[in-house]
Amino acid sequence: MPKVLFHPHSVALVVLLLLWPALSSRAIGQARASAADSVRTVMLFYLNGDNDLGPEVLHALDLLETVGSRPHLKLLALVDGHDAHLGPYGDQWRGTRLLEIRKDSEIGVIRSPVLVEYGELNLGAERTLEAFVRYGSRIDADRYLFAIFAHGRGVIDTRVLGPTQTGPHKRLSFSSDDTSRSQLSLSAFHRAIKRGLAGKRFEAMVFLTCLANMVEVAYEFQDVTHFLVASPDEIRIVNQPPGRFQIRGIPLEHMAGVLAHHPHTDVASLGREMVDAFIKQYQAPVSIVTREGALRTHTYGASLALIDCRTLGGLTDRLNHLAELLTEQLAPSPSADKWLAAIDHARRNTRRYPSFLNLEYYDLADLLHHLNQEIDDPRVHDACGRILAYLQRATIVYERHTAEAPSSGLAIYFSHGLVPENIYRSHQAQYRQTRFSQETQWDELVDALRRRGG
Repeated sequence: MPKVLFHPHSVALVVLLLLWPALSSRAIGQARASAADSVRTVMLFYLNGDNDLGPEVLHALDLLETVGSRPHLKLLALVDGHDAHLGPYGDQWRGTRLLEIRKDSEIGVIRSPVLVEYGELNLGAERTLEAFVRYGSRIDADRYLFAIFAHGRGVIDTRVLGPTQTGPHKRLSFSSDDTSRSQLSLSAFHRAIKRGLAGKRFEAMVFLTCLANMVEVAYEFQDVTHFLVASPDEIRIVNQPPGRFQIRGIPLEHMAGVLAHHPHTDVASLGREMVDAFIKQYQAPVSIVTREGALRTHTYGASLALIDCRTLGGLTDRLNHLAELLTEQLAPSPSADKWLAAIDHARRNTRRYPSFLNLEYYDLADLLHHLNQEIDDPRVHDACGRILAYLQRATIVYERHTAEAPSSGLAIYFSHGLVPENIYRSHQAQYRQTRFSQETQWDELVDALRRRGG
């Protein structure tokens, strides 16, 4: 079976950082030493292989070496491995290392100089991410890009079925660090990036994680990045037999290679290149050995989009207006049941993405299309039409998907009434931690549907 960056059985993420002083002071000193270089672009790679993604993460670092840093391009990586998931790369990769990626054409060995050897750091911790971003952003450059390769579960941790020992509810999972066994929330991830940038902004953030291209995620990052490259779906990786990478997800070395040879490429063009290179991998069938030992060919679905995060304020205003309109119609009245039935029918026919029983994450444009079809009201037609036009005109810059995974490129949380009550409460509590929920009526709309039985 393919490996996916949303892993429903992986251990919970990491929050406690033990070696923060070493990371902050030593990394900042190194960054100042590099500041004299004339650099066009700094690319930061946050590579969390302290989980079952270890071989894939280290292979991605290995391939980044085929490009390597240039005078105008500095490639920096914070990489963490796991004892049980190192592939062919050796025990020296079981801990956390800070590297400047240098050119080396040999595949199977990583030769880039290690700037700092940390032992074990928690790449699921806010302070670790903050310090790494600060390290890179203090290098004098024209622009900064960020890429993360890790597990992810979208806007909430959809594995959580109730209260936990560490608090009332678990939180979003970006960057699962199995050794430390704790986790980051979406707001903590954002805080780490914002503090690390110290007033600067990424030109683009690339998420080689599952389920990251959601309205709520993009809205959270609108003040720290211009663009987001991510998938609303699972990102499926096929490393079978081990070491034969038939599908690798987003090829990070392709992004670095474009900038190595064409340093003035604008980020929107670079994002389009990334989307095309990603989809190309999924267009040919791959060979999979089943548990019974049979060899079968299979084609996996994929979706990736380039989002302009600077438009999320306008998109959110339009979505908030729609949420207020629908919530108002669900208040007790003779027509409320009719509205509920129409909304429920629209939701049931909308494209979904993996979550609890696939009942929580929905394709945004498809949902709006079905709401427009099912509800016979000119106010709803106008609201949905305005949002769809804005998505096409401003927010979704470029999107591609395979025939097996139809998608508009952007998802939204819209929990279904079939989700059991205890799970619904847990997930709504997580959802209300998000900035999008706090600044819109979307969670109130979901609650109103629930109260009406939808």
